[in-house]
Amino acid sequence: MQVYVFILIKQYLSDNREYLKSCSYSLAILYGDIGMMIEFLADASALLSAFFFALGGFYYSDAVKKIGSYSVNAIRMLFYLIGVSIVYLVIFGFDIPHAEAVQWLYLGISAFTGLVIGDYLFFVALKHISPRLTFLIAAPLAPIFSAVIGLLLIGEKLVMKDIAGIFIVLFGILIVLSKNGSGDSGGDENGKKTFGIIIAVLCSLGQGLSMVFTKLGIIGGTVTKPLDPFATSVIRTFFGGIIIWGIVFFSGKTKSVIGSMNKKAGLKTLVLGSLISVIGIWLLLFALTHSKVGVAATLGSMMPVMIIPIVFVMKKEKTGARGIIGSIISVAGVAVLMLA
Repeated sequence: MQVYVFILIKQYLSDNREYLKSCSYSLAILYGDIGMMIEFLADASALLSAFFFALGGFYYSDAVKKIGSYSVNAIRMLFYLIGVSIVYLVIFGFDIPHAEAVQWLYLGISAFTGLVIGDYLFFVALKHISPRLTFLIAAPLAPIFSAVIGLLLIGEKLVMKDIAGIFIVLFGILIVLSKNGSGDSGGDENGKKTFGIIIAVLCSLGQGLSMVFTKLGIIGGTVTKPLDPFATSVIRTFFGGIIIWGIVFFSGKTKSVIGSMNKKAGLKTLVLGSLISVIGIWLLLFALTHSKVGVAATLGSMMPVMIIPIVFVMKKEKTGARGIIGSIISVAGVAVLMLA
């Protein structure tokens, strides 16, 4: 089936080559030049990455309920490592990322705080609260923690714009967490929802810390040129995979994690979530390479908004007015934080 689709696409491109070229030229004229068109495509890729991350999170939510947060975090890291490595090999070949020792150290810490701890807590939160509420808390709060940690660790100053963005994000989250705004029905049974919210906050703390060390890894060397985003992702994923599977092995849970792959229903949604998330990573890396970092990061953090139509289509779950308004306000706060 895949081969047949590929042949159809190839034939279409061949038959319509001149038409497609004329369209691309028209787009180039519309945006002034090829450079502006690439930047537009990069921004669109960042926005699309948010959709893929949200959709991946939806499938992860189902997977963690069937095979557990621990197994999901370990198995999906294998898919991440394979997917990101393939992209790197296609673009750069077998050239090892040119990073200094201190950059490898910073990116290793970034992987531990973000991919190992932060992502594991994200999966735990998905087990206790809805994907929409998890994204709403974790995605907007991470830049806030990043800003505060950056102030404490590397002396980055918080200007009025940053403070305003922080308050806007918190205001949006409070609107959603207020009565009937969260979208999680059934009240707070045995403190399950409260526990999930706390875990989501801790997840965003880990991701915020990871952002700071990722930045240090990118610009922390003595060479003036920053480390390439693709190389950064490969190094972080490599460290994440080594650390996670090292923990699995030394904790004696290797058999349990591998055994969870026999649960076909959970493995199916895990594979879907992983592949979709890898596509999201590719799109975001393209955006970070060809667009302004602040713009790409803001568009790439639109998951709280993107998840709303996803849960409606997939689960017929309606989001109240407070939930929609709060999500939009939170993303607006992230935009204030990230955009110059």
